Amino acid sequence: MLKKAEKLAGVEHISGRGFHGVKRRVVTELMDEFGGDASAVGSITGNIESSLLEKTYRQHEDGVRIVAAKALEARRKSKSTNNPQK
Repeated sequence: MLKKAEKLAGVEHISGRGFHGVKRRVVTELMDEFGGDASAVGSITGNIESSLLEKTYRQHEDGVRIVAAKALEARRKSKSTNNPQK
């Protein structure tokens, strides 16, 4: 399925890229479960440094949520503009 999406988006396929999303999701869920304890999550997930978890994963996830919310709002506005109810 990822290959189809890459083709539609005109993005070159990179082997193993799909795993990154899975890893990010697992780390994010663990960060939530352990109350943001990056040290605990790092020990569970293996070689991920806690400083990386604190600086990158959590902040990035928050940023993704903001961008997604803005994109959904823009989509709703676009749909209401293109399909006004009579």
